[in-house]
Amino acid sequence: MKRRMAIITTVLLSLSFVMLYPTLTYAAFDLDVNSDNIPDTSLSLKTCAGGGLCLDVSSNVVASRQIQVASQTISCPQLVPKPTLVGNYVGTAVSEAVVYYCQNQVPFVSIVDINAGTVAATTTSPQNKTNFYWDMVRDSSGKNHPFLANGYADDGSWGYLCVYKPSVASSAECGSGFVRINTVPQNTSRGIFRNFGGFTQDLDGDGWEDINLMYEFITVTVSANTQSIINQIDFDIAAATEPGSPLGFHSGRQYGEHIAVTGADGKLRDLMIGGIPVGSFTDPFCNVSRFVGVLESNPGQAQSRTLKWSKYLGFHSTIFSTTGDPALVSNPPISRPADMMNRCIMLFSDGRTKIGTNDAIIFNYFIQEQPVSNCVYEQYQLTVAPVWTTAKDTAWNNCIAQNLKSKGNWAMAAYRQSDGVGLTASGNNYIWGMSDKLIPSGQMIYLTEILPTSVTFDLSDRPLPKLEARTIDANGFYGYTGTFPVSARPKIQVTIPEKNRGMGAGSYFAELTTQDLDFDGLLEVQLENGQWVGYSSASNSFVVKTPNTLPRGNVDSVTNGVVTGWNYDPDSPTLSLTTTFFMEAPAETGGVFAGYGTINLPRSDVNQTYGITGNHGFSFNLPPQYKDGNAHKLYVYGIDTSFTNQYSLLTPSPISFVWTATTSPTSYERTVSVSSLEGLANKTLTGVITVLDASKNLVKSYPITTNSSGSSIVTFDIPAQTGYLQIKAAPFLAKNISVDLNSNVTYSFPALTTGDINQDNIINSVDFSTLNSKWFTNNSASDLNTDGIVNGIDFSLLNKNWFVRGD
Repeated sequence: MKRRMAIITTVLLSLSFVMLYPTLTYAAFDLDVNSDNIPDTSLSLKTCAGGGLCLDVSSNVVASRQIQVASQTISCPQLVPKPTLVGNYVGTAVSEAVVYYCQNQVPFVSIVDINAGTVAATTTSPQNKTNFYWDMVRDSSGKNHPFLANGYADDGSWGYLCVYKPSVASSAECGSGFVRINTVPQNTSRGIFRNFGGFTQDLDGDGWEDINLMYEFITVTVSANTQSIINQIDFDIAAATEPGSPLGFHSGRQYGEHIAVTGADGKLRDLMIGGIPVGSFTDPFCNVSRFVGVLESNPGQAQSRTLKWSKYLGFHSTIFSTTGDPALVSNPPISRPADMMNRCIMLFSDGRTKIGTNDAIIFNYFIQEQPVSNCVYEQYQLTVAPVWTTAKDTAWNNCIAQNLKSKGNWAMAAYRQSDGVGLTASGNNYIWGMSDKLIPSGQMIYLTEILPTSVTFDLSDRPLPKLEARTIDANGFYGYTGTFPVSARPKIQVTIPEKNRGMGAGSYFAELTTQDLDFDGLLEVQLENGQWVGYSSASNSFVVKTPNTLPRGNVDSVTNGVVTGWNYDPDSPTLSLTTTFFMEAPAETGGVFAGYGTINLPRSDVNQTYGITGNHGFSFNLPPQYKDGNAHKLYVYGIDTSFTNQYSLLTPSPISFVWTATTSPTSYERTVSVSSLEGLANKTLTGVITVLDASKNLVKSYPITTNSSGSSIVTFDIPAQTGYLQIKAAPFLAKNISVDLNSNVTYSFPALTTGDINQDNIINSVDFSTLNSKWFTNNSASDLNTDGIVNGIDFSLLNKNWFVRGD
C-alpha cells in the first residue's frame, strides 16, 4: 500500500498542470449567483472611480462592473460584514446581493440587483442613530432577509427593526422593500435599555430564523415571518448564585457572547458567556458583567424558554446607591464593592468544545489577589454634580487602568452546556485557542501558556512563552502532545459576530490565525512574530514552517493566436515554471483547458527588475479552433514549483481577444473504426475524434458515434494533411494513430482500454473513488461493462488497468 500511495503521489504531481484544485490561495470567485453550485462571482466594497462607495462585481455570469451604493462613506462604529447573496427576489436568473455600509457613521443596508447593476432597496436608522445591529435571517425556502435593528443604549426611541421582505407592503419608516417590526419589550418594569447586538435562531420551529435582541435582564425574540415578538424572557443572571440580592445588584448587562445551538437532546439553547475576546489585555472593564449561563427551550415552543442555569462570577464597577445592608454602608455610600479585574472571563473562539461526549463551554478567567485600586472615590465623583465631565471620566479610567497590573492567577474552567455541571478546571495556565486540525489524530488541541501562581492580569511580567499543545480527556484531565519550538504568543485574528454567533456591539470573536501551508491536511498556526508553527508527521513534533509564496507574472499580449508573457516563483527564482491556459472561465469554475507549456525564454527585463536569474518568458500558440472571429476570454496560470496544486492567476487575466477567422476548406469524408472496446461485446461508442498535426498539436476536434460494428463516417473541414487521429470517449483512455487524410481509406484504431471514468487520461485512484461511490447503482459513467450495475466486474476492469495512461 505504501508503494501504491507513492506512485499515486507521483502521478498526481506529474498531472498537476491539468488538475488545478481550488485552494485558499485563490478566492476571487467565492459566490454562486446562478445557483449551479459553482462559485462564479466575487463581491467587494471599493471606492468608486468617481468617488463614493461602490460594489465591485467580478463575475463570469453577470457583467463585471462597479455599482455605486453611496455618495460618501466613513468607517462604521463596528465591523462590517462582507457583501453576500440574499436570493432571487426580482425574478432574474441570478441572486441579488446585500451591502452593509455607513455614511457619517449612520448605518445603511442596501439590496443590489447585480444583474441590472442597480440598487433595488435601502434602509437606514431613524434620526441618524449610530448604535445598531445588522445581520440577516434565512427563511424556509432558503432566501436571506437582511435587517437593521436598534442597537446599544436604545431606550425605545428607535424601538424597531427593518427587515427586507419585498413580497409584503413596505413600511414608511423603513423604506421600499423593508418592513417594520416592533422590538420594544412588553409589560415589564425592568427598563428597556438595549445592551448590544443579537443572534439568530429558529425558536418557534416555522423554518424561519428568528432575531434575538438583548436588553438588561430581558431577551426579546422577533419573527421576520409573522413580523411580531414571539417570545420575551425576563431573568436575573445572578439570581441562582445570590437569590436574595435586589435586581441589578450584579448588573443586568447581557454583554459578551450569545451562541445559539441545538443540543444532542434536541433542546434549543442560548449559551451566554459574559466575557471578552482572548488577548484583550488593555480592557480594564472586562465586559463589566462576568457570567455563564444557558437559556433553553423545546423545539418549536418559543414560550417554553427558561433560564436553565447560570453562574455569576463578578461585576466590575461599584454601584452608588444604598440597599439597606449595614455591612455595605460606607462613605461614599456603595451598595457593593467593585470586583475590578477579579473573575474576568476571556474567550477563545466562541467557547464551545467537546469534553468526552459532553458539549461544553470553556474559558479563561482571572482570580485576582487584590486590586491595585478600587477607584471608589473616582467613580463616586462621576455621580456628583457636575456629573460625567471629561476630566472626571479621564480620572476614573486612569485609575481603573492601574488594575491591568493587578496580581493573580489565570485559570481555565469548563461547564456542560445542558446543565452547567463543571467538567474540568485548572489553574496557572492561559488557553490562547483551540483547533481539531493541528495533529493527525483530529483531537481538539488547546494551545496553552503555562504560568506561575502569581502573575499580572495583562501578563506583562511574563517572558514570551513556548506554547504547549494540550488535549483534555473525557475525565477532564490535560494531556500533552508537544511544545512549540519558538517563544511567542499566537497571532489572533478577528471574526465578525453573525447569525447564530452573536456578541457585544463593536466586539468580535478571537480566533487563531491558521493555514495549511504545506497542504498536508493539517493547519499551521501563525505567531505574533510572523513565524508559522505546525505539526511534522516525520518528526512527530511541532516545527517552524515556511509559508509558500505563489508565482507572480504578467501576460504581455495575445496577438494572432500567440500568447506572450512571463512569470516566476519567488521561492525558486532560478527555475522555469509550467504555465497553464484556460478558456472562457477560470480553471475552478468550468474553464476549458487549452494547453500548457514551460517558461524557458530569456527575459532580461524581468531578471533586472526582480533581481533574479534564469529564463522566465513564455510564448504559447492557442488552439486553432479559437481562430473563429468570435470574442474569447483567456485565463493564464503560473504553477508553483513547490506545490503543484498551487497556482496564481497572472495579471491581467482574464484577457479578451478576437482571433480573425479563416475560410474553411472544402469538406471531405473519411471512415473511422475501432477494433474493440474493452469490457463490451459491441463496439458502439460516442466520443470525440481529434486531428493532431505532425508535432501532435491540436488542429480540430469532431464528434463521433460508431455503429455496432465500430465504424463511423466523419466529415472533415480542414486541409487534408499528414498527422495523427486521436479518439477519446468515456470511459476509455485516449488512443492515437498516424494517418494521411489525403488517402480515402478506413482509419482503424486498436482496442480501447477502459477505466478512465473522469477522463483525465489516466486510470487511478480518482476513477476508483468515483466507481466506489456508485457501488451497486446503475450509474452509467461507472458501469464499465454496461450490464446495468456497478459491481466487482467493473472494478476488476479498472484494477487490471491501474495507472495505465492514454496517448
